Formats: sequence, structure tokens, C-alpha cells
Amino acid sequence: MRRVALIGLPGAGKTTVAPLLAARLGLSWTDLDADVAREAGRSIAAIFAEEGEESFRVRELKALRDAFAAPGGVVIACGGGVVCHGLSRDTLREGATVVWLRAEPETAAARLGPAGLAARPLLAGAGGRATAAGGVAALAALLAARAPLYAAAADLRVATDGLSAEACVTAAAAAVRERWANSES
Repeated sequence: MRRVALIGLPGAGKTTVAPLLAARLGLSWTDLDADVAREAGRSIAAIFAEEGEESFRVRELKALRDAFAAPGGVVIACGGGVVCHGLSRDTLREGATVVWLRAEPETAAARLGPAGLAARPLLAGAGGRATAAGGVAALAALLAARAPLYAAAADLRVATDGLSAEACVTAAAAAVRERWANSES
């Protein structure tokens, strides 16, 4: 089964790259955060506020397993913190070619903008008001904490800073195809 999971910081480009990469590879695609929100009937921010991060991570693991259980190949845009849950990391490593879309905090914050930063519970400032400087600092802290987890989970890395979405897709597709070709030989 051909499965590709995109991991990385919020703002790395996972949700943008996933459908383009899926089209390039002839696969379907899904966004784990959207899957979790749809299943829960409320936003990720509401889940965090009402149930906490651990409950969200359990829901995220279920969505990941459901995505893997679907027929046919798939590209999965994972949430930025999917690697924080050990079972999710194991599931990724065992069931997909994992691509770390690597973005520096400044790039990720600029891509997200104030609304994107405010919409993410771990990035929003006090009262849900995110600032560019606060967003960069929050993303830098997340990267410092998660980089070893991303590295441990990733089969491949694509640096996204300064690249268009199309250039990221081209790099990711080439790396994935090469990995698949090498695993078949």
C-alpha cells in the first residue's frame, strides 16, 4: 500500500502540499486535523479547550489509523504535533513513507499569518491574540521540542524555506519515488 505522511511545524506547507503531491503520485489525500474536527463535530481549538491536548492526540491517532485503513494509497497531511504521541509515531513509521517538510519558524509564522497563528491552540497568544513575534517564538519552541521527534519519524526531509508549493511537491515527489524504487529493488 502506498502511503505518504507529511509531518512538520504548523505552516510548513503540509495542507497545501498534500493534495498536489497526491495528484502527482496518483493517490488520494486527507488532512488529519480536518478529519478530527469533522469526526468531533467541532474545531481543533474547541477540542483542546474542552478536552485537552491528550484527548486530541487520542482522536488524532484514531484518524491516522482510519486513514491507513482506507482502500488505496493516500497522502496524509498530519497535524504538526502528531509526532508527540508515541503510538502515532509508531503508526507513521510502520505504515507510511514519512516526509518531514522542514520550515524555519519565521517562514512558518509568515505563512500562517495572524489568523492562522490564532487558530492554533499551541500558538495563540493570551486571549487567542497572536502576534508575529509571539508566533515565531512559539514556533521556535515547538521546533526545539519536536525536531528530534520529526527526525526520528521521518524517512525523508524536504526544506521548504524559499520554495513555492510546486517546488516543494516536485522535491517531495522525487524523493518519495526514489525511496519506493529503492525499496522494490
